[in-house]
Formats: sequence, C-alpha cells, structure tokens
Amino acid sequence: MNTKDFVRLGIPLGEATRRAIDFVSRFILSGGDKTRLEEELKVVLANPSAFVADQLRGELAKALLDAPPPPRQEPIKYRQWGEGLEHDAVMQMEKACLLPVAVAGALMPDAHVGYGLPIGGVLATENAVIPYAVLYRNGDVPAQYAGAFFGAMAVYFGTKGILRRRAGALAANAVTLMPSALWPWRFFGVEERGTRVLRFQVNAITGSQKPLAEQEVLDAAYAGLLAGVPEFVLMRGLSPAYHVVSANPTEAGNLLLCRDLRTRNFGTIYGDLEVLLDKNNGVLQTTFHV
Repeated sequence: MNTKDFVRLGIPLGEATRRAIDFVSRFILSGGDKTRLEEELKVVLANPSAFVADQLRGELAKALLDAPPPPRQEPIKYRQWGEGLEHDAVMQMEKACLLPVAVAGALMPDAHVGYGLPIGGVLATENAVIPYAVLYRNGDVPAQYAGAFFGAMAVYFGTKGILRRRAGALAANAVTLMPSALWPWRFFGVEERGTRVLRFQVNAITGSQKPLAEQEVLDAAYAGLLAGVPEFVLMRGLSPAYHVVSANPTEAGNLLLCRDLRTRNFGTIYGDLEVLLDKNNGVLQTTFHV
C-alpha cells in the first residue's frame, strides 16, 4: 500500500500517514495476511479510541485521534456584500470556507484576490491562526518579501531538479542515487558489479566521481533461504541496494548481516537485519533494527 491508498481510505496526511506505513510494515513482518491490510486499517479508522492500548495498532490510533479534521465537503455559509464581485476572489473565499476550522466569513464589495484570503475578505476560525491568510495589498513591503521568498524557493527546487537529472546522467549505471542532506550538488550512489557493490560520490556540478568503498555481497549463496524471511523480502522491495554483506560463523551456525548499502554514507544501522542460521542453514533467529 502507498500514500494514495491511505488517502483513499481516509487517513490524513502527515503523522497519521507515517504511522500507517509503520503499521503496514509491522503487520507484514509479524506474519499478517497482506490481503487483509485494507480491512485492518478500516477497522482502526472506524474507532481509533478502541485501539489506543493495542501494541500493534496503538501508535496509528493515537495519530488518527490527534489528526486535524479533513476539509469540509461544502463551504460554510458566509455573508457577501455587493454584486458582480471578481470571480477569482469569490472562488478564493469559497476555498477558505472549506477549511475545517472555519466558522464564519464575510466578503466586501471591493474584494479582489489576495494570498491566502481575498483582500476584503474576513474569515473567523475556531482555535486557529492562519498566517497565510494575512492580507497584503500590492505595493506593501511584506508583499515584496513574500515575492522574493517564493521566487527563491522556486529557483532552489528548480535547481535541485536539474542537479538530480544531471547526477543521474553522470551515473547511468547506478541502481540508486541519494542526495546529500547538506550539499544539493552531491549525490551518493550504489553500482552493482557482479558479486561486488561499489559505493561512490558524484558531484553534479563538476561531473567528478569519487569511489567511497567496495563491498562483496553474498546474496547468491543465500537467495533461496532469504526468500522466506519477511524482513529481507520487505527491505529488498524497498531498496535495490539491500544485500547480504557478511556471513560469520558462530556456535549455532552462520550469522548473516543484511544491510541497505545506500545508508552507509550516513552512519546509521536502520534497516540492518541479522539472521542466525543453524548447522543445516535453517533460520533460528532474526534481529531487525528499526
């Protein structure tokens, strides 16, 4: 299931969506039937209070209870003075009146389009302040600041998109590319070379590439075995760079370490999976780091 499925079911975007993703992962990893996921979510949605103390569903239930209400199906009634008002201003007022916190509104005869609310529009809300609905007229200094801000954001995100496409062209053989959190022109990539995986860094401005590490992977030796380990199946589906990176002997048997090589550059063990095998290569224990 993805975000679109959650929204279709009525799960609000934000924390509730993140908790729904966590629930789906844990439900599958605990051996739950994937075909029952939608039914399980609908039950929690119908009465989240009943599941607050549930170990598997509790966090999702709490997020649903704390989530803001969805937009109204119909705008609230508001008072309008005058006739023949600017159409776009009226539509802007209608959209504002769809907000779940809106309780009353009014539109004056001189109404024209503003930022979040028409100039000449008034919106009363319950327990909420909406900074974006503050009205600025053309020529005011704050409006100039707003224009500069949104212009800068457009340039920033546009440039990031250009850099991302250039990095993809420079590292055409990479199975995955992740941008640096600090430097938007720097990307970390993973390239598979048979039984070895190369981690590298690419600069989307200069075009330079820098090898970071080369890792031998052992997927082929344990492919059939790991196909029955739900944690491995889940993570491999999420990341093409998820591999078996080591197999160390113990008294019980081999201890496999499975890791998402994309995240090695960020020093995290999130998603690491340890699989302890017996002497006959049967799974004795799994430890999943989340």
